[in-house]
Amino acid sequence: MSRPVVFDLFHTLIQGADEERGRVVGETAVMVGVAPGDLVAAYHASWRDRLVR
Repeated sequence: MSRPVVFDLFHTLIQGADEERGRVVGETAVMVGVAPGDLVAAYHASWRDRLVR
């Protein structure tokens, strides 16, 4: 009996951001004058929209 396999190569199904990605987004926030925690939160909250648009 065959069984389906689901691959999540770009972390579109589950949260897959690693610590380095959060660090880079935080550093970007400092460069543009935004609170790092706010940009990291927005980045994580908007992942689906960024992937489908």
